[in-house]
Amino acid sequence: MRELLVRMMFCEMLGHKVEFGYINAINTTQEPNIKDKRAGYLAVCQLIREKSELMVLLVNSLRRDLESPNFLEVMASLTTIAHLASAELIPVLLPLVEQCLTHPKALVRKKAVMGLHRFHSRDGECLDGTLDKCKKVLCDSDPSVM
Repeated sequence: MRELLVRMMFCEMLGHKVEFGYINAINTTQEPNIKDKRAGYLAVCQLIREKSELMVLLVNSLRRDLESPNFLEVMASLTTIAHLASAELIPVLLPLVEQCLTHPKALVRKKAVMGLHRFHSRDGECLDGTLDKCKKVLCDSDPSVM
């Protein structure tokens, strides 16, 4: 499936319509294999637009991966959130992204900050309750998180 998603992204870059495969990209994000999952999230980021009706189908995968113990799955979902999150998804995903601010891995915390930045750019008032957590992130021990 990964190879087909890569070919689909290439066809889209060439200007061909590949809407028929969007649902397959979303389904690939639910695969247990991390390589397939990351390819699915990459395809979703490249192919599906923020205002697409298919974003509703992606929310369940994002929520499940944000709660995963595997940090690679968490990072893949946070990257997708940083690229595609719309104002409608903020109430659903904000508590899970906030939890990622205290993750032991610095890369996950960095991606969580990127996701919060996306939320703030879509709805400036959504982060009013998280001001203390944002201040703590500014004093993170890893400079890449800031």
